[in-house]
Amino acid sequence: MAALTQAQVKSWVDDLLEGLASPVDWTKLQKLMSKRVTVEMPGEPKAKKFEDWKKKSEPFYDCFKNAKRTVPKNAQAIFVRSKKDEIEVICPEVCSFVWTSALQEMYPQVTLAPGDKSRIFGYLRFKLSGKSECSWFAPLFSPTDFKQESRADDDDSFLHKLYLQWNEGVEKIQDSLGEEIKAEFPTVGKVDKSGMMEILALFKDCKRSFMPGCHPVMMAIGKDDTSEGIVPVIYTFKWSAALNDKFKLQLADNAEVELRSYDCVTVKNNKVISFAPHFDPETNIKPVGKSGGA
Repeated sequence: MAALTQAQVKSWVDDLLEGLASPVDWTKLQKLMSKRVTVEMPGEPKAKKFEDWKKKSEPFYDCFKNAKRTVPKNAQAIFVRSKKDEIEVICPEVCSFVWTSALQEMYPQVTLAPGDKSRIFGYLRFKLSGKSECSWFAPLFSPTDFKQESRADDDDSFLHKLYLQWNEGVEKIQDSLGEEIKAEFPTVGKVDKSGMMEILALFKDCKRSFMPGCHPVMMAIGKDDTSEGIVPVIYTFKWSAALNDKFKLQLADNAEVELRSYDCVTVKNNKVISFAPHFDPETNIKPVGKSGGA
């Protein structure tokens, strides 16, 4: 069975967000999920079945009064083929809702008051089969991103600063990495630190900027100062012919290109210990202007 298309993924995401809006439609959600779906909610043990996820998470989702969930304007899901008919998908999400006393108890560090019109930006991560059935679902969000609906998004987080620092050159990237790092690139597979730096060095005159309407999110995942994050990045650079073999493309050497990716990073003690850009080379790497074909 063939993997899903962009239109089919968008339709699935629309159904998911509709199902998670207030009041949550668990019947609709059940039709989207495998019976044995694995769900990883932030800070919670894995749920190994749909019914277990519903039982554990129903009270949580009910706390979001009048919740409306949407994909930010001009943003879209990016998916990478992982097996023959399975894709791994990352999609940004904005949830607008009314803050409640139940959320206040859950997140006492948040300064919102019950009744405040609020929002949170995060990412949905999931795997879909060719039958549009979800086998793994893991939302990523951080309590620090709960804010009043009218408040502007922050632009000075650790990940913002890290990526702007990376614009200063390969040496700055090297300085920010841990002693050991796990890295993985689409079509290339897993590489070590030197392999990662070799690929990034081929992004000539590279500048990184953030996708409009989206921003980085970093979520604590342990007690040892470890967090995982997603960065919605636009890479603009001059193509190196050596990248054609790595990404199975045919672009001209020195062509100006734009690459859109949801970079997945893990950070420990302010050092990057895992780096996995999430993009499909054929779909998400495009020539800028007239330059391009080899």
